[in-house]
This record gives sequence, structure tokens and C-alpha cells, in this order.
Amino acid sequence: MRLIHPNGCYFALTIEGYQFPELENEEYDLNWLNIAIDVRRPRGHWKAVDPALLTNEAASLAQWFNDLATGRREERDQEFMEPCLSFHVPNDPERDEELVVEFSHEFRPPWASDNLDEPHILVFSMHELDLRAASASLREQLSRYPQRTNV
Repeated sequence: MRLIHPNGCYFALTIEGYQFPELENEEYDLNWLNIAIDVRRPRGHWKAVDPALLTNEAASLAQWFNDLATGRREERDQEFMEPCLSFHVPNDPERDEELVVEFSHEFRPPWASDNLDEPHILVFSMHELDLRAASASLREQLSRYPQRTNV
């Protein structure tokens, strides 16, 4: 999944697999996904990998991108159990067409200070993004790592 801004900012998210592919009986841990990010912005470029999303959270994010593409803004935030990545549409009429990607903890840039409250964000204009393609890409990736259940 890629978000690309004409100013050179870039965000890519790739599902690399289950955190614990060998598990069979741990209902909760069966569905953690290793997520790779690749971020480019004027200040610098970084990559990171972390078990940042559950399968149902990745599915929710894909649906949210599709909702945004069709103009639905009822849900303005996508936050996850692991707080290292989140997505927001500001609750401000003047910024209603912005998509903010926020990075913290394991997904902060390598030059970040030790202050975990310091925000590290990318801001995209939704008019310049193909959110349907982002949704489709995420769904396609997720099809290789479906929700697993304890049998």
C-alpha cells in the first residue's frame, strides 16, 4: 500500500507475515502481523518493521481507506492496539480533506528525540491520493494472511 504526495512525501506499508506463523493454539497471538513501513519526507527517509497490526485492524484500515475514497468521514481516526502507527482526518472543516499519518514508538524516525510525545507525521491531501488503490492493496496483502482462529 502506498501513499504518494507530489511534494515528494511517500509512505508505504507492507504486510510481511504473521509474527508467529507457527502458532496454532494461542487465539490472541495468532493474528499479529509484521508490518514494514517505508517513509520518505524532506527531513529524511526511514524504514522499520514491527508487529504493529492485528489482522482485523488491517482489515479495518482497508475499509476506512475505501470509506474515505467515497467521501464518508464518520470515522475520523484509525488507531490500533500498538500505538506506533495511526491515521487521522482532522476534525476541522478547513482540513477535512487531509489525511495525517502519525508515527511513534517503534515507527519513529531514527533521528527522533527520546520524547515520545514529539509528533512525527506526514500530511497528505486526499485529493492527491488514490485511496481506493490503497484499500485494494491492503486487502490483497491481507488475503495472504487471513484471520486465524483456534480450532
